[in-house]
Amino acid sequence: MTRQIILDTDIGGDVDDALALAVGLKSTEINLCLVTTVFTDTILRACIAHKVARICGCTDLQVAAGCNLPLMQRFVPGLAGHEGKDLLEPDDPPFTGSEHAVDALVRTIMSADQPLTLVTIGALTNIAAALIVEPRIAERVEHICITGGHITQAQLLGRLMPWSTDFNLIIDSEAARIVLQAPWQQITLVPVETTLQVWFDDDDRAALRAAGTPLTSALSIQIDHWLDYLHTKAGEPGSWEYETERAYLHDPLALAAVFEPRFLTFTPMHIRVEIQDGLLRTLAVDGQLPNMLVATAVDAPGFRQWMLERLTRP
Repeated sequence: MTRQIILDTDIGGDVDDALALAVGLKSTEINLCLVTTVFTDTILRACIAHKVARICGCTDLQVAAGCNLPLMQRFVPGLAGHEGKDLLEPDDPPFTGSEHAVDALVRTIMSADQPLTLVTIGALTNIAAALIVEPRIAERVEHICITGGHITQAQLLGRLMPWSTDFNLIIDSEAARIVLQAPWQQITLVPVETTLQVWFDDDDRAALRAAGTPLTSALSIQIDHWLDYLHTKAGEPGSWEYETERAYLHDPLALAAVFEPRFLTFTPMHIRVEIQDGLLRTLAVDGQLPNMLVATAVDAPGFRQWMLERLTRP
């Protein structure tokens, strides 16, 4: 049976969301039955999701735009500035979806006649709001897989890593706490210390460009825009402190975790969720029953090769 997946995404900034959506649409093992967008201009993000889908040959992808602001609205987030650049065109059809992502999530989950998997690759605002509206969605979702968190590195260093490396969970800490503490049937966390082991380097990007398909050409341009953005932000307080020549595969790894788990090692852990100084912490606690699976290791070369093969095949 094809696995039914809901993907909640902040597509448009970091290119890994677009890569995740593309590889999901190119994978016959799954069906993306709903894509919801979150964080800042969610209408723009919905347009980007639709455009990636059309390039992949999918014209009937269900997309719903969601929450622009964090639950507590401590600040007004902004866009990076390159979202949709050289991807969206003036003659692209406008986004016409009228159903809010929170309503679409509740409706889709509560009416499903097949098991659903929820994969979150952005801030957790939509999912938290859906839980507030209808708490029963937690018991209806078979599996939720979340990109984000610091486990081992945070424990070893005794402090938070740079904020930008765990954007998804700390950009709306209150929402993340609601989601991580909800009574899901199964929860998997794919933390940053694992996703940071996998990226497309210059050779991978060259292979992607050389494929010459409309999809690989579009993705290559979006990778270039993201790396250009990282170069402009290098050295700023709170900026990305890792290699700016690497397109990290955070979100594709989390999506693959639910239907190609062979690339990952999962460890049952008890994770305590706390908000410290306004930022979410995911802390491993010894001696207690596990409450989630944590991706603790990855076959990086194998996953990169699988990604390239999946994205470049006709």
